[in-house]
Amino acid sequence: MKELTTATMLEMSDNHLQYPFATFYDHLHKSGNTTSSSMPSGLSQTTKLPAITSVTPEHKPRFGNKDTMGAFKTATALYDNNDNVKIYGLSEKDRAPLEEVVRLHGELRAMIRRNEEQIKDERLSRQQIESSLEMVNSLISKLTARIKLAEDKILEEKSALSSLVTHTKGVEQAVIASQQSLSAKRDIQSSKIQELSLQLTEMQRDREQVEKLIYNLTEELRTLRTKVDSQAVELTSTVNDLKVRARRLEEENKLQLNTLRKQGDLYSSTETSTTHLRGQVENRLSELRDLITELRTRQDQEASERRALEQQVQQKVSTLQQNLADQARKRDEAMHVLDMTHREKEHSLENEKLRLQGKLTETVEEMNQRLLNKEMKLREELQEKYVQLEK
Repeated sequence: MKELTTATMLEMSDNHLQYPFATFYDHLHKSGNTTSSSMPSGLSQTTKLPAITSVTPEHKPRFGNKDTMGAFKTATALYDNNDNVKIYGLSEKDRAPLEEVVRLHGELRAMIRRNEEQIKDERLSRQQIESSLEMVNSLISKLTARIKLAEDKILEEKSALSSLVTHTKGVEQAVIASQQSLSAKRDIQSSKIQELSLQLTEMQRDREQVEKLIYNLTEELRTLRTKVDSQAVELTSTVNDLKVRARRLEEENKLQLNTLRKQGDLYSSTETSTTHLRGQVENRLSELRDLITELRTRQDQEASERRALEQQVQQKVSTLQQNLADQARKRDEAMHVLDMTHREKEHSLENEKLRLQGKLTETVEEMNQRLLNKEMKLREELQEKYVQLEK
């Protein structure tokens, strides 16, 4: 019986080494083929346990001494094709260690199953961790791309804001230049107004002088009129006197002629004197007539000269008044135009300032709103990614 068991064990050690207690290293050295974690080719079809790949270390036996290995080999020989223990035909002395070996074999099988399940769980967890890491890496890359895009947009907006600031500075400089030009134009206009005021004062002085001259001329005309009137009165009085004298002389001459005619020849000597007296009277009358005509011509000349002088003075006064009215009207028009242009320029400058201020505030508010919206979106995305990573 003992010889039978020994022979049986030796035979099973040579033929059934690929049973579940054989390591994957033994299968490799026996078959000479490289295999994966699947069953080796030399494994019997009747076995149900897989080869221990990740549990049994290479180049080292599972148990320390040779007796234990022999016991395992003996234990492998005790199983039939249905994985049942063949304890029959053994003595009680050999049955106890074999039962112990069978028990250890069962525990070993259970431990192998547990280790394989743990390895599977670890592989699954590792795959999950790798997939989650890949997802996290992809999310991080997406986030970095979005952050870079947001930074680029922020840089673009900063450049736009800087360009807007430069534009506003240019507009401010233009406004300052326009204000300076307006101040220069205002100075020029004030100087022109001063010149016009000086011209107006000069014209007022000229007007006063002309008024004084007109007053003097009117006074002179008045004196001339009084003189002419007095001369006319004198002439009329002298003419009347001369007429009276002439009448008296004619009457006297008539009386003398009558007396001479009555006397006849007696008074022939007086006739010559009468003719002489008549000649003298006629000469005197002719002189008086010449004097009267001369006085009349002088009076007519003085009247014509007076009328011409009055017309000239009136024309000068009318021209001066017209010039004064034109200058006053031009001054009023220039002042009105200057006032209107000044008001229009001030109004346009105020409107331009208000428009620029409104545009600047709108652009600043729009930029702030865009930055705030982008910041909120980035925060929400980061919060969502963080929540997903935590999950």
